[in-house]
Amino acid sequence: MTLNFQCPFCHTSLQGEGTEAKIEVQCPQCHQRFAVDTGIHRLPEVRAVPAGPPPLSPREQQRREKKARDEADRMKLTYLVGGSMAAFAIIFFAGQQISKKSVEKKTSSPGKAEFTIPKVPDEDTIKINPEDVRREQERIAKAEQLKEERLNLQEQKLVEVIRESFCSGNQRAAEALARELRAAAEEVWKTHSDGIPDNEPKPGTEFEVMEKRLLERIRASKLISDALSGPPEQIARILVNPAAASRQLAGMSGIPPVLEGKRGFGTGFWITADGWLVTNEHVVASSKTVELHLGDQKVIPARVVRTDEVNDLAILKADNTVPAAWLPVSRSEKEMTLGTMVFTIGFPDPIQQGLEPKYTDGKISSQSGLNDDKRFYQTSIPVQPGNSGGAMIDYSTGWVVGVMSMRLDRGSSGRITQSVSYALKGDQLYPFVQATPDAAASLRKQQIPEIRKGDATAITERAIKASVLIIVPR
Repeated sequence: MTLNFQCPFCHTSLQGEGTEAKIEVQCPQCHQRFAVDTGIHRLPEVRAVPAGPPPLSPREQQRREKKARDEADRMKLTYLVGGSMAAFAIIFFAGQQISKKSVEKKTSSPGKAEFTIPKVPDEDTIKINPEDVRREQERIAKAEQLKEERLNLQEQKLVEVIRESFCSGNQRAAEALARELRAAAEEVWKTHSDGIPDNEPKPGTEFEVMEKRLLERIRASKLISDALSGPPEQIARILVNPAAASRQLAGMSGIPPVLEGKRGFGTGFWITADGWLVTNEHVVASSKTVELHLGDQKVIPARVVRTDEVNDLAILKADNTVPAAWLPVSRSEKEMTLGTMVFTIGFPDPIQQGLEPKYTDGKISSQSGLNDDKRFYQTSIPVQPGNSGGAMIDYSTGWVVGVMSMRLDRGSSGRITQSVSYALKGDQLYPFVQATPDAAASLRKQQIPEIRKGDATAITERAIKASVLIIVPR
């Protein structure tokens, strides 16, 4: 009996003679084995049919053709080895040789005969499509590009951490230190594959050797050595083996006692002689009371009286307190001109940098902030977490002309930016203080301090005394 059927894998139309109820055959096109239910009891002779399948509807025809293409693509792409045409040639040649041989199957079950698959014509063998090769090469190239982009991003993040933590904000020194760290690591790990016997570090000492080589490179670079914010030995240990370094540092002084268990910190400044002070709203957040560190481990409480989330402002009151100094707040009726020298006193990262006030200065870079926001100035004052809420002070007059609010770490392109910070203008601060009746009354009563214009020493000393570290409890 003549049987017409299709290969369930590649959908090639097949024809054969069968004498058994069920036969096992092997497709001459894709070489897959499968069973055919014939309803008779003779083993057929199977041969390929030159003609195509019976007519199908256009939709069914498209569906089957797509399925066949997908299956063929899957089989062909398994042979793509790194886009190598040599690999394709070898596999294709081997496939041709296999396809030209007759495939025989002998069965041991009773009632089953021996059958032979006819030869497949050369033109019916699977061929490699150059378009598939091109697509696979594009996929590999894209994967390599994404890998390179991820590595570059990791490198940028590493440089940023090194710059802020170990190089006092010096970008060039941070980039150089990152290069030396990478070179020290490569130098050590290459000893495992250079073919030179017994020159690699002993097991368990790799980090030690890497740390030693990095330290040598640090000491040999004046750029790096001059920028380091701590002992080179300690920095090399942290960079090479952070886990071991953290265990060692845990036994040192660690977090200052006044900051232990606290939720956050920032900077504030006195604006009256009877205990009114200003900071950022995001420093105090939802807290009703905060602590003020006045130096010499002296801490006093302060109430959060009023906040303005839109302009990121908060006004606080410390009762029964006479500040060492306070700062006059400018109405800022006239815009600061570009290039005007300004400075701030703050407490950046007090956990690592300590509780002493820090001075940083810069210039007015723009009369508007992010996205041309007219409420803010853009400045070149370097700031870090902890500087938020500090006064931006006119270098020549000593008056408060803004409040440090934020910094820009990365631009729209993803590149790291340097010395881009923003301060809310005085014309936003002054009305906020005036809208707090008790604070406004205190401002009206007090006499403006006499500050000689251009006396940088006196202006700076007053700003230091008027600035406080704000500690937010949990």
